[in-house]
Amino acid sequence: MSYLFKFIENAVSYFHTVEQAKKKLKSCGFVELDEKKEFQIKPKGKYFVSRDDGALVAFIVPQKKKIKKAHFLLSHTDSPTFRIKPEGEFQKENMVFWGLEVYGGPIYSTWLNRNLGVAGRVYFEQNNKIKSSFVKIDKAPVIITQLPIHIDRKVNSEGLKINAQEHLNALVTLTDKKTTKTSFLESLLKKELKYKRLLNHELFLYPLDSAPQFLGPDQDLFSSPRIDNLASVSASLEALCQRSKSSCDYDLNMIYLASHEEVGSRTASGTDSPFLKNIFERIYYQIDSSFENMQQCLANSLALSIDGSHALDPKSKEHFEPRHTPLLGNGVTVKVDSCACYAYSAELIARINALDAKHKIKIQTYLKKGDVRQGSTIGPIFTKKLGVKTLDVGLAQLSMHASCEVASCRDYDQLVKLLGLVLKDQL
Repeated sequence: MSYLFKFIENAVSYFHTVEQAKKKLKSCGFVELDEKKEFQIKPKGKYFVSRDDGALVAFIVPQKKKIKKAHFLLSHTDSPTFRIKPEGEFQKENMVFWGLEVYGGPIYSTWLNRNLGVAGRVYFEQNNKIKSSFVKIDKAPVIITQLPIHIDRKVNSEGLKINAQEHLNALVTLTDKKTTKTSFLESLLKKELKYKRLLNHELFLYPLDSAPQFLGPDQDLFSSPRIDNLASVSASLEALCQRSKSSCDYDLNMIYLASHEEVGSRTASGTDSPFLKNIFERIYYQIDSSFENMQQCLANSLALSIDGSHALDPKSKEHFEPRHTPLLGNGVTVKVDSCACYAYSAELIARINALDAKHKIKIQTYLKKGDVRQGSTIGPIFTKKLGVKTLDVGLAQLSMHASCEVASCRDYDQLVKLLGLVLKDQL
């Protein structure tokens, strides 16, 4: 759990998530490739390639000059939050605010009345060149305030009502000036970076007071921001690095850390792009030039899409399917959905269930209630792109998409174990 906690604490934006993934992979002997240059790969080699700082593919080349099958582990690097609007800074009365754009589907109320930091990527001009850099600013917190109960008397009985345009603005500071030459945001950035002119930014808020920590006397639960979906990313990295300690004859092991899942994946670095497919083909054709053989390889391959799953909240049982909702601490969750919101494979479910006795992997099933909508994952999108047998699994959790979520330590350990078995071709 120590690696997971450290990983989440440092991965405060999806840019930082990929940065942390690179550090982990490099420490395990993986070599970075440049997507814009010719790949030079060798048998038994360990490599990774990133795109737009927010997505990454890592892989281990088999030692034989033939790829019979591939094992894919898929997860995403982004989490629900709020992005500072490009021209977001404004004044009302003597207060400076940042206008915020909702990113994904955060639970608004959990982000109110708490200290928030700023993290992401900025573009700037320096020495007549356009450069970019990641930033993480925690020394000047901002806050999204809320009306007091003395004014909003029905907030507890009828619920919080928020207008995303009017109410989701972050209070930054006070000012006695009607206009300023430099925005407060720029003054913060100039404390972090030296530049002539700010050209653009992709900056997100993150909670400063929610570092990952154990819950309860037995430390069998943990709370943390961004469990969805950094726990899946961390587990994939741990499994791949463990697998890299031994070689495989004919199997290609790959992990894909995709960006922008929370907003639909329709970007150049999201799962709806050809990024992963292109990387797979570039690897394959360096080893075998036969299109026919590649199709046979894909037909023999399998993938797990790894994303958060809803755990039963006993206080609200009426919202869950009574016989198909996971409990915290009861193992890895397999997601079932006949409408293909999740990637589904009856064969892979059978093979995972068979691991229960042999490898002591605890498996439980999630199925939504029949009368409610549900979200989706990158699994179905990947399946559409490559046609590989794929199954959605995940870590059960409470308070999904809140600024702080809850999951089980035992379940995380089981997830890492399952992913390791997949990469070892034991599924």
